[in-house]
Amino acid sequence: MVNAIDAKDRYTHGHSSRVAEYSRKIAQKKGMSRTECETVYYMALLHDVGKIGIAESIINKEGKLTAAVSLVDGLWEKRVR
Repeated sequence: MVNAIDAKDRYTHGHSSRVAEYSRKIAQKKGMSRTECETVYYMALLHDVGKIGIAESIINKEGKLTAAVSLVDGLWEKRVR
């Protein structure tokens, strides 16, 4: 699943793995248990899972989003909340 997430965005390939490693190291430094550190790691791996449902043309768009894309994004946020 992590590969599917990272494959959606050409700018951040490997991002989820890096975030997961940093998150685990921070959890360890904060004194969390091994189980808690692993939980933090896996949660961080999946932090961009929402990208899977977004069209690649939107994720990889250069520059500002158009009003239509912003409207769709705004409606999505209202539906999720």
